Amino acid sequence: MSGNPSTDPDRPYIGGQAVIEGVMMRGPKSFVVSVRRPDGQIAIREQAWNVFFPSLKFLRWPVFRGAVVLAESLHNGYSALSFSSEHGLPADVPAAGAGRGRRCAGGAAVG
Repeated sequence: MSGNPSTDPDRPYIGGQAVIEGVMMRGPKSFVVSVRRPDGQIAIREQAWNVFFPSLKFLRWPVFRGAVVLAESLHNGYSALSFSSEHGLPADVPAAGAGRGRRCAGGAAVG
């Protein structure tokens, strides 16, 4: 054991982000979302980390890996935020994607 977390093979990479009324934690193979419901209970969901194009090994090369990991993080992060908005918001607040107006390509609501 070298003591350096970036080179120690025994220590997994763990990360996370805040979501609505909760937290999402990511491990090497899956991520877990924990959300406090309006009634005070905790809703928990574990889901496998979606890897894009696992059979295309060249996408794991350093030049391409950053873009692929960014896309995976955006996809899985949006999934976590959707879950948290469904469970963490009171019933009278619309969940993600339930807003009014038209959506443009960037995802902003118009109108």
